[in-house]
Amino acid sequence: EQLAAARDAAAADRAAAVRGAEEAHAARAAAYEARMQELERRLAESQAKLTPMRDKLLELKRQSVAMLDEREAELSRLRASVAVEGDKAPAAEAAAANGGGGRGSTASE
Repeated sequence: EQLAAARDAAAADRAAAVRGAEEAHAARAAAYEARMQELERRLAESQAKLTPMRDKLLELKRQSVAMLDEREAELSRLRASVAVEGDKAPAAEAAAANGGGGRGSTASE
């Protein structure tokens, strides 16, 4: 009878241990689920804050690219005008060398 009582007590201890483990597991699972929901909520809040910032950054990038394009076009125009002026300078020097007009030629005559 003592043996049966010891077996019953051991079985009751094992059953209690199993119930305790199951309860602990369920508690950990519930805590994990609550943590996941909190993280999802915080992620949604962060995304809601970041979306307007991202949109603003994209707009600033677009404006910067447009400004750079304008500057490059202006630089190309300036280079073209310098090249045209550079082409005119040798012709003017040749005309002056050939005695073609200018203040210097009338003063020496």
